[in-house]
Amino acid sequence: MNLKWLPSSTKGTRYYLYRAAGQCGTPDQKFERVIPSPIDGLTYTDTKVRSGRKYCYRVSATTDGKAESRPSQQIDVVIP
Repeated sequence: MNLKWLPSSTKGTRYYLYRAAGQCGTPDQKFERVIPSPIDGLTYTDTKVRSGRKYCYRVSATTDGKAESRPSQQIDVVIP
């Protein structure tokens, strides 16, 4: 799954990417970081998804690798 998001207006921003299985907005949804370190760019290819499944993604921003912004809006993805 190739993912892309819009940049923050703050210089030096990196991003944490989160994924949850299933449709966005379900009460038992558990997001986990896709990778442990923040991403320097605005794209990421998630190779750990399975065909025929639904996933929900969101990103948060960081400038120091510790504090994070509030998460972005969530997006539903269905893997063909």
